[in-house]
Amino acid sequence: MMSSEPQQSLSAASASDPSGRRVYDAYYTPPALANALVSRLGNIRGLRALEPSGGAGAFVAAMTAAGASVTSIDRDALAPCRPDIVGDFLAHDVQYDIVVGNPPYGDAEAHVRHALTLAPRVAMLLRLAFLETKGRLPFWAQHPPSLVSVLVQRPSFTGSGKTDSCAYGWFEWDSTWTLPPVLGWVSWRMGVDK
Repeated sequence: MMSSEPQQSLSAASASDPSGRRVYDAYYTPPALANALVSRLGNIRGLRALEPSGGAGAFVAAMTAAGASVTSIDRDALAPCRPDIVGDFLAHDVQYDIVVGNPPYGDAEAHVRHALTLAPRVAMLLRLAFLETKGRLPFWAQHPPSLVSVLVQRPSFTGSGKTDSCAYGWFEWDSTWTLPPVLGWVSWRMGVDK
């Protein structure tokens, strides 16, 4: 007989609201992508890191492997990462050295804004469309990123291998950065675009 706990975790991750979106915007980052993106952060050994939307734990695992001391938050108590803190990241007020993650699409700007109040370095996997809209101009004027890296390959967030029609990027903010933002590219699948 199977334990009911894994079934509950899978059910929570795959449950949808009436519009078809997954509850809590639970679209998990592929581990290979999280590893590639965390490797771009340089030496994070010994840093106090926060993953504000733990999900399946890909960024938690990648940062832990890189030597960071990681705390994870998730609204879903049944999230596969087994979050250290169950609750709303936007209500969290503990300071860290770095905040890294893939925020829920619907709350992406709020997550980035809040992360910037908690740490001098922030790195988020976001849709490239995050750069758009006249309404976001004041945000960009106040919080220009240090680096935006376009993902060369579109990731699958469903585990099926299928991708959506959106382009994604790795956005980094560093409070010590004084130059204009740098644009780069990330090829993250082994053996592709060498």
